[in-house]
Amino acid sequence: YAVGGFTSIKRYSSTYARNNAFSFSATSPYAVTSWNPDVNGTVNGITFSPDCSTAYLGGAFTSIGGTAVKDIAAVSTSTGAVITSFGHSANGQVETLLYYNGHILTGGYYTSINGSSADAYMTSLNPSTGKDDGFIKLNISGHYDFPGVGSNPTRVYNQQLSHSGTLDLVEGDFLSVGGQAREQMFMLNLSGSTAAVTGWTSPELNTDCNYNEAFYAQAAAWSPDDSTIYV
Repeated sequence: YAVGGFTSIKRYSSTYARNNAFSFSATSPYAVTSWNPDVNGTVNGITFSPDCSTAYLGGAFTSIGGTAVKDIAAVSTSTGAVITSFGHSANGQVETLLYYNGHILTGGYYTSINGSSADAYMTSLNPSTGKDDGFIKLNISGHYDFPGVGSNPTRVYNQQLSHSGTLDLVEGDFLSVGGQAREQMFMLNLSGSTAAVTGWTSPELNTDCNYNEAFYAQAAAWSPDDSTIYV
């Protein structure tokens, strides 16, 4: 599956009309499938139910296959149709989605999602209903303010699950997470009954590139043994 901002896919001599999401075979000859949810805006992230029957989409869009949604939705991986029993409304774009142990860990620019404003910018959603399930309670706040550079609002950009499967690295524009000072990146321990901010942080993320050049961490990756983070 691939998501982004596009209106067609060209494979050799064939062109397929696909708006912002498509799928293709993972084995040779890697043919484009008929799956076509037809999203009317950019899709930033996708994650799946354990049985891969449901795809959860997040981005900046207002319609999927003609069904009104707002920046988040669940769709069938067989038909592409919106699963309307899953909440499908955020008041700002969704940037990242991750299925973890019965939760959809969701981050973005929003302050309210599926009727909840308790966990702005990063929320754990129930995979069936899309409602805030309370697994994440972070009170993310603040934003970088570089001299001479326009500031962003508070936001979450991205996240990456560790190979161990218990740690989640999160990037964004913030200064405080879970009552602790964190700039641009934090690490969550997902192994408890609720996610908890770990003690990990890096001074490399607490500075700017130059006095008038902004530096924003927007993505990262774990080394195979989880001992190193690449930002």
